Amino acid sequence: MIHVSAFSTVKNLWTFFWISDIDPSINSQDPNDLLVGLDKITPKDGGDTPEMAISGLRQALRDALPNSVAFLISDAEAKDYNLENEVAAMLSSKQTKVYFLIEESCQTFTQPGCKVYQNLARASSGQMLNVEKNKMR
Repeated sequence: MIHVSAFSTVKNLWTFFWISDIDPSINSQDPNDLLVGLDKITPKDGGDTPEMAISGLRQALRDALPNSVAFLISDAEAKDYNLENEVAAMLSSKQTKVYFLIEESCQTFTQPGCKVYQNLARASSGQMLNVEKNKMR
């Protein structure tokens, strides 16, 4: 399960992006569309780890306006951590902050697929939070 949402604003124009590996993507100016997507998140033991989390973030950044805020919610480490430098450059050029909510699969940062979350949060002045599975809701 990977979910990436980005909030973009330019002159009071908000755009909400919802990118998911299980639901259709959403690009809307209605915040309720994003809330509906967030409400659907249910952590599951899908056995699909690691995930293409950074690719999802990269896609959201391609569509996002400058000065956005992105949220990435995942229950696994990133399989595509090799995209870290590319995504860090996109975060910098778009002046976008990213916040990661990672279910307890990343308790240590020795795995590159977990360390990438922490590195990108730091690079964007965002934050990475480990969340217990039963507290994700």
